[in-house]
Amino acid sequence: MRTRESFLQRASTILRQSYRKHGYELGEVHVSVGFPSKRATAARNRCIGEAWHGEGQKDGKAHLFISPVLDGPGALETLVHEHVHAFLPAGVGHGPAFKQAMEKIGLTGKATATSAGKALKARLAKLETKLGGYPHDTLNVNAGKKRQTTRLLKVECAPCDYVVRVTRKP
Repeated sequence: MRTRESFLQRASTILRQSYRKHGYELGEVHVSVGFPSKRATAARNRCIGEAWHGEGQKDGKAHLFISPVLDGPGALETLVHEHVHAFLPAGVGHGPAFKQAMEKIGLTGKATATSAGKALKARLAKLETKLGGYPHDTLNVNAGKKRQTTRLLKVECAPCDYVVRVTRKP
């Protein structure tokens, strides 16, 4: 049975070779589809991936999480971003070393919000096809949620049923 995790694990194995060409060594990693620990369902600045370094883990392997709100191309782009975290030393974060590595392997944009450049995007599309497509549809985390349109508080006068909305300050 094909799972999202097996798809991403196989993609990691194949991508490992391309990282070597740029001088980076990606060790064995665990890849899971799940919500990152912070801002997983935020409307703005949503966190779509997370990497936990192998240092300090029993098995010494990095643990990568890819958000279920992503489809195939988005999941692969995020996987590559998290791979960069995994093959760089712990504590590098999104600093200059990260920026340099991400640009070498084909990611563009801000270090905290990368996307695949033209060449990498084409390679990832071929990879997705080769692996038989990402076995997952995007998860709509905001489905059924009523959007708050105001921050005013409702104030009622019980004896006369008068209703007014006011800000919290007065």
